[in-house]
Amino acid sequence: MKFLLISGLGPGIYNTHRMLDDTLLQRVIREPLAATYLRLAGQPVDLWQFKVKGTDLPLLRRVNTVAPHLPTETVRSVLEAADIDYDWFDAEGR
Repeated sequence: MKFLLISGLGPGIYNTHRMLDDTLLQRVIREPLAATYLRLAGQPVDLWQFKVKGTDLPLLRRVNTVAPHLPTETVRSVLEAADIDYDWFDAEGR
């Protein structure tokens, strides 16, 4: 049996509806949120500073990049590690 993975960002524009505002995923973190995470984590939290292992690619990146979609690559690596046969349909249309 094969598993069908349909994934990717599909058509869309980064933060079109401002859904990322007031989260750690927005490009500039506002002071109240930054202060909360500083208090909780004991250090500043900036998700945009994390890099993909062994590269200069930021873990979080804009849609218009040639780097693979992170959740897609995560699911694919899990499927491959479990030796599950799958076909992948890229919803981004690359």
